[in-house]
Amino acid sequence: AHTGDYDGDWKFGGLYRSQWPSIEKAFSSSTAFYDQQIGDKLSGGIVLINDQAGIVRLNTNKLYLSGAYRMSFGADKEDNNSLRLGLQLGGVYKNVDPNSLSFPGQFDANANSDLGGYFNPALDNEETGLNNSLFYMDINIGANFRFNKSGKVSPAIGLAVLHVNNPKDSFLGAKEKLPQRYVADIGLHWKLKEQAWLYPYAMTTFHAKANETLLGVDLILSFYENPTTLTGFFLGIASRSNLTRAFQDNTTELSNDAGLQDAFIAKFGVEMGNIRLGFSYDQNVSTFQTATDGFGAVELSLIYMAKTTKLREIQVPCDRF
Repeated sequence: AHTGDYDGDWKFGGLYRSQWPSIEKAFSSSTAFYDQQIGDKLSGGIVLINDQAGIVRLNTNKLYLSGAYRMSFGADKEDNNSLRLGLQLGGVYKNVDPNSLSFPGQFDANANSDLGGYFNPALDNEETGLNNSLFYMDINIGANFRFNKSGKVSPAIGLAVLHVNNPKDSFLGAKEKLPQRYVADIGLHWKLKEQAWLYPYAMTTFHAKANETLLGVDLILSFYENPTTLTGFFLGIASRSNLTRAFQDNTTELSNDAGLQDAFIAKFGVEMGNIRLGFSYDQNVSTFQTATDGFGAVELSLIYMAKTTKLREIQVPCDRF
């Protein structure tokens, strides 16, 4: 639903994330995207995502086409309440290296009896239905409603459903369907001064028995008259938590040991003309920090946005004679 939701004609960019680098062959994600305005109501785009996950090097590639339709409500429809509806269609390809996996049939109990045996990758894994790759089509939908878009305080609320079609997602050829994932977010664009905004926000997502909640606030500054190349600056903090995991631990006290708090996030970035550079860092505070040494993740982003060429109607009040 956010496809083309910005004050510009088009934009493209990329993002790279490295998570838990202290762990051998940890997780990394790369994203590239492009979207643009198509007339007054429509916008479209494309996004490519690659994930490398874990020691088994689970490789996931996603290619999506996105489209959004905008409707405005109110006396001044250009700057008043707006509803955006989004649809995303794509394909997902996954593959894994079976030589990096160990299976029960490869455990040799007779080898090195003093140690009780070990896994021997040279033995047949005895898995007859295991595939090295899979492919499925994926459908996502979303909606975003923004109130009083041009006002000093402009709240917005969004809802999305991912994997609407419940695609089959199994390397064993089984009919294991990917559950739908639900996302809800709310944000508040608060204009402090002509060149300063505050943006508090919250997002929560549910996927089967997993849940994640993100709370944060950003400060955004613009320097229209700055004689240097720096035209903007932003910074923010956030907290990521998992209430579901906390309650599943059957504890009445919500603490880090219960799995409530996962990470604290700090981010900052700069704008230089049409270019926006961003950096964020996750400080891992869950019990998993024993393995990660507290180092969560690093994200780097680069976005280029072409300024809008649309002419805006401006009403100048004047006396009638």
